[in-house]
Amino acid sequence: GGNRNGGNRKERGRGAANAIAKLARKGNQALDDDEQYGILEASPMYETQQVVEPPSLRGSDADVPSSTSRKLFSGSNDPYVSWQPHYDTVELQAAWNLMTDAEWERLGQTPVHVLDTGWDHINHADLGGNLWINPGEICGNGLDDDGNGLVDDCHGWNHAENNDNLDGDGDHGDHCSGTISADTDNGVGVAGVAGGKGNWKGAPIMTGVGFGNDSSQGGFADAIRYAADNGAKVSSNSWGYIFPEMFDPAVLLAIDYATDAGVLVVFAAGNSGTEAAWYPGYYEKVIAVAATDVNKVAVSQSQNNQYYSNGGPFQSRPSWFTTCYGDWVDISAPGFYVYSTTNG
Repeated sequence: GGNRNGGNRKERGRGAANAIAKLARKGNQALDDDEQYGILEASPMYETQQVVEPPSLRGSDADVPSSTSRKLFSGSNDPYVSWQPHYDTVELQAAWNLMTDAEWERLGQTPVHVLDTGWDHINHADLGGNLWINPGEICGNGLDDDGNGLVDDCHGWNHAENNDNLDGDGDHGDHCSGTISADTDNGVGVAGVAGGKGNWKGAPIMTGVGFGNDSSQGGFADAIRYAADNGAKVSSNSWGYIFPEMFDPAVLLAIDYATDAGVLVVFAAGNSGTEAAWYPGYYEKVIAVAATDVNKVAVSQSQNNQYYSNGGPFQSRPSWFTTCYGDWVDISAPGFYVYSTTNG
């Protein structure tokens, strides 16, 4: 758990102003939001699969955990939910059982902003039903109906390229969106944590593209402000800077803006395997999330590769993926070989 009021957490009390002042004193390098370097998706060894195709992991089928050798999450009829043992780890079914009908209904009115690579939002069989729709826009008419300066931002905005193309570059955004709100119990693909139940819709995904096509990236501060201005309750960010103590002051100010508006801002702690100050996850105002395996063990190079009770290895861990740690990390959750949706 994080230590908000003591220990080594550095940016307390004054938010972005304190962080920027510290940066100036130490002479560290700050990034401008439009610079095309220095930002990296938090990319643990995800094994993803397009949900409308037969299952085929990037590893061998022998690496798939046996459904008869462990507790099996069975909270939905989605065909690949047995490949999501991380839901057993976080006791997702028990959490669902605590929810009232009113809370299930409210979930469908709780937008989650995913700032990432974008995703195939319209045509995706397991995500298209849970996408945010801008109530102020008439989709596809080529007009800025809500007067916010963005034409046809019906489901979000591509801040990297300043357009309404939400596909972005790569399937990292699809994967993250699926874990959050893949349509649950629809007989298709996988289950999402907040994917809905029965006639209740899941959390609507508001898409922010910070990683565009052709390796373009940018607009991160604008994207976080967009989330706050358009009613997002959560801002999900599986990315960070590639060097410790590096940050963009505009992004920290945008985080202040969002949290002041009541948005819960979540960032990956990072993949570098150190307790150094990896921003934006290190910033006081955000929830920093570290990665574990399904056995609740922090992902590290020294950890053995026996993940499931069937005794077989589930592929070797890549040397570059070791979760960050420290008293600035607020929470840990499964983030290694997580099965979810992908683009296509």
